[in-house]
Amino acid sequence: MKNSDKRKQIIRAVVITVVTLVVLALIAFPYWERFYPGDRITITMTGKVDGVEVLPDSDVKCVNVYGEPQEVNCNEPGVFSVANSQSDYESFFFTFTVDHRIIELQLNRRYWWKIDNCQLIYKIDSTTNEMMYTFIAGDGAQHTAAADYRDGKYTIDENTRPTAFL
Repeated sequence: MKNSDKRKQIIRAVVITVVTLVVLALIAFPYWERFYPGDRITITMTGKVDGVEVLPDSDVKCVNVYGEPQEVNCNEPGVFSVANSQSDYESFFFTFTVDHRIIELQLNRRYWWKIDNCQLIYKIDSTTNEMMYTFIAGDGAQHTAAADYRDGKYTIDENTRPTAFL
């Protein structure tokens, strides 16, 4: 065999290998979230109480729709995450305190495999017990509203579903 024939075979093998890997990657890409080993819900919380920036306490609690406690990781100040299992795909209830005020955030999820990186920005006025918040879902959808205040706690109900499914 000549050197030029060997070179052509090597180039052909490399091209076939690269094309095969690209095709496999394109096929597997839509399913990547299903095999993702990390936390599936991450919430970054920032806000102010009476104009002063206050982060939530690091003791955040979370239960799923069945009332089962979920392990909450505090990755850094104001950033909390939960790794849910395949059976947990409906609602999650996060309870946290900010400057001795209780806030409950309900996240409604459509798919267990979805990776949600959400952001919650709050502004609390302690004289009127009003809280305005902006919730930014993982897909970039933004919602600004006033939280409900009952029985000494603020309640927020948000969806992380794609807006096409609402």
